[in-house]
Amino acid sequence: MKSKIISTTSAGALFLCALTIWAGCSAITNYKLKKQYEEQKHQAEAGNVRAQFELGLMFEKGRGITQDYGEAALWYRSAAEKGLADAQTNLALLYKMGQGVPQDYAQALGWHRKAADQGYAAAQNNLGMAYYEGKGVPQDYSQALAWFRKAIDQGYVVAQFNLGHAYYHGRGVTQNYEQAVAWFTTAATQGNPNAQFNLGR
Repeated sequence: MKSKIISTTSAGALFLCALTIWAGCSAITNYKLKKQYEEQKHQAEAGNVRAQFELGLMFEKGRGITQDYGEAALWYRSAAEKGLADAQTNLALLYKMGQGVPQDYAQALGWHRKAADQGYAAAQNNLGMAYYEGKGVPQDYSQALAWFRKAIDQGYVVAQFNLGHAYYHGRGVTQNYEQAVAWFTTAATQGNPNAQFNLGR
């Protein structure tokens, strides 16, 4: 019985110790995030484009501050209007989802196009999806595939999955399961969960 009591007490002590360490780590993380927020805000207000984007990201994800899509959109727009492609892409996604701004597929398309024209792979893929789904633009599979391929040329994994999806369903191309499997495999081996799932099917 004694050994069991000692064992339980040890386990309890270890658990309390782990909780204390976790609380300490959490406090340190929160402090670092708060400092990061203050630094980014200072730089963003001074006109630093990258800091404006990072601040938008902190508001969107709720990192170190309360999540606020409206504030995220304001900071993304500030950086996007200065030509920062990743800010243009994130602002486009907020318009697509209607987060912090009214849902507006035409606005989303416009911002994606600005970033895609700069060669930003994520925006090229997202512009392809707009054509693929017909959101903000008439549905056009050939345009969709052209944009997917531009993103693929830069190694963008999600676009590889999307091209596989097009081959699987025969959208914009002749249906070809071998091509679909090849693209799903390429994306799956790089960790894309959707490609892994479809490949499993």
